[in-house]
Formats: sequence, C-alpha cells, structure tokens
Amino acid sequence: MMSSLKLKDDQRFALMKFRRNVKDILQPLYDDQFLLRWLRARKWDAVAAEKMLRDSLEWRKRWEVDKLNEWEIPQILKDYLPHGLSGYDKDGAPVIIMPFAGLDLYGILHVVTRREMIKATIKLLEYYLRICKEQSKKYGLEAGQCTVIFDMENFSLREYMWRPAGELVIMLIQMYEANYPEILKICYIINVVLQHQRYFLLHLQLRKNL
Repeated sequence: MMSSLKLKDDQRFALMKFRRNVKDILQPLYDDQFLLRWLRARKWDAVAAEKMLRDSLEWRKRWEVDKLNEWEIPQILKDYLPHGLSGYDKDGAPVIIMPFAGLDLYGILHVVTRREMIKATIKLLEYYLRICKEQSKKYGLEAGQCTVIFDMENFSLREYMWRPAGELVIMLIQMYEANYPEILKICYIINVVLQHQRYFLLHLQLRKNL
C-alpha cells in the first residue's frame, strides 16, 4: 500500500520507523493510512506519533470504546443533540452537519452526566469514522476524512460561559484532538454573526500557534 500513498522519501522512512516502533500493538486494521494519521498529527516525528498512539490506545481501554456499541445513548441526547450525515462530497467523503439551533447544553447537563455526554460523543465519532473507512475503501483516500458544517444560527456564547458547559466543550475538543487526528477534511462555519466571527478567528489562530 505504501507505494500508492505518494510519500516523500523522508515521510516514507518515518512511516517505516513508526510501524517498526509500534509493531507490538499493531492490529490488522492498523494499515498505512491509519498510521499516517498519527504521523501527520505529529509532523512526521515517529517518536512523538508513537507516544500519541500508545496514549490513545490506553484511553480507549479506559473508556471501553470498543464496547460502546453495546451502550445505548440516553434518549435526551438522541432527541436534542443535533447532528447528521447530509450526504457525500465530490470525493465520496461524508458531509456532516452540526446545527446549533435548538441545542440546550445547560438543560442537557442537568439531565445527563458529563461522563454520559463524553461517551455519546465518542460513540458518534466512532460511527462517523466507520463511514469514512467504508467510503475510503470504495472511493480512495480522499474519501477517508469528514467534511463538517457547523451551522451557527441562534448560537449564543452566553450558554458556554456557564462553567460546566465550557469545561465540557474544552474537554471534548482535547479528547478529539488527542484521539481522532487527521479525520477532518475541511470544516465550514456558516451563519456566524460578526462578533462570533471575531471570536472564532481568534480561537483558531491561538490553536494554530500552540
């Protein structure tokens, strides 16, 4: 498979080194495409990618991610946590829409626990990741990442100033970045009012500089 990945010589070497370093934990599903996600997330540093992958596998054990198919998402999250697969882009990659209209995080967190919210998010990420893998097998590597559209209509920062909500959002972002690297193809943010545009641009710039 490596010959079809169009890698530079140093990138090819990094992949070979990374695969050798993690051979004790490799499973059949950990193909070159999977390994490259971690390498790209760590700028082709095989040692850093190895640490990231091993830490993530330990995280998966703690949260019993592979058993979450047996866990039922609370009904309130099914009803009031808006998301959905709206179709596929020209490369066959899944297009996911996340509307904020109707999302009452304050109310949700008074009904479900933080742990349930995290487990539900993990289960949804795993669901969309499976779709990416299926599409990649059909249409190639370009279909192996998600296109996401955040619809910010009726979004209010006030709700996220409530400490439990703000802390949860930060925790979910950190969890996503640490355990689901390079699965985002492109992200569109629509229907953003001017004051929120400035906030998101600043936030993105700060994260880029980390």
